[in-house]
Amino acid sequence: MRFNNKSCIGDRCWLSQCGFTLVELMITVALLAIVLSLGVPSFRQMIVDNRMTSHANLLVTSLNVARSEAINRSDSVTVTATSGTNWHLGWSAATSSGTTLRSQSAFKGGATLVGTAGNLTFSSTGYLSGAAVTFDLCDAEATTERRITVVPGGRVNLDTSHVCP
Repeated sequence: MRFNNKSCIGDRCWLSQCGFTLVELMITVALLAIVLSLGVPSFRQMIVDNRMTSHANLLVTSLNVARSEAINRSDSVTVTATSGTNWHLGWSAATSSGTTLRSQSAFKGGATLVGTAGNLTFSSTGYLSGAAVTFDLCDAEATTERRITVVPGGRVNLDTSHVCP
């Protein structure tokens, strides 16, 4: 700190502060830059990991809603990918009569969601019609990928320790 003015009241005197020196300001800016350079990369990774969690939750929620609606309506519900087995491009859930229950648009970012089937159907009892279906949610920037499995009993399992090929 730089002191410019001398102030006195009675026989007591002190120096008053006028502001920061250029050196003090430059040191503060340098320290701020160092702290930010350490924090920003980990913040970016947190954003990518949260996006992966959000994508996985979207699919799990859609599958659980489809299963629940199949049981409640006593009707089969089919969840179908918009494009082949590339589920990251979107999907929709519809009843056997064609009523759309839920639809999801394509993912933003570089995440891919590839399934072993292009559609899956929950029967009116909540069971999956056919064999188990597996989805791999991958992103080159993510630290962990997700594997979502729907077993023949209709239960949806989420594995967060999966490593994509």
